[in-house]
Amino acid sequence: MAECSAAKRRADDAAVECSAAKRACKDADVERMNAEYEAIMAEHGRREAENKVELVQHDLDNTKQVLSTWANTHSFIMLRLNDPNAIMPYYAIRRLNRDMQKRVIKMRKQFPNAIMVYQQPSSPNAVNLYKRLRSSGFVSTDANYCRLRNNASEA
Repeated sequence: MAECSAAKRRADDAAVECSAAKRACKDADVERMNAEYEAIMAEHGRREAENKVELVQHDLDNTKQVLSTWANTHSFIMLRLNDPNAIMPYYAIRRLNRDMQKRVIKMRKQFPNAIMVYQQPSSPNAVNLYKRLRSSGFVSTDANYCRLRNNASEA
């Protein structure tokens, strides 16, 4: 009988150890599944971030192309008229590239001694360029005619 009760205790102890091992195995499975879930979510977040970066890069490329195309369509030219009868000594031309040649020819017919002192062949916004020049205080203007405020360079 003593052998039977000892065997029963060993069986009970083995069952307890088996239950503990099963519990530890289940806990390990839960931890593994949690780690897999976190890895999947991290990968999903990485892919989502990559997609957002691609979309932003695409929008940036499109914006650059639009601005570059627009900048290539406008020009700014400053003419020195070299005519004592002119309203002011300089004339600013702000035009689309396709119209620029006609305007320069017209100004040269009106002022045959005129020379080009500045040319910006592709200006993103020639109108704003001239407005900034006016607001800088370096020139006084009358429409597109202008004069340097400091006439030291016009000797």
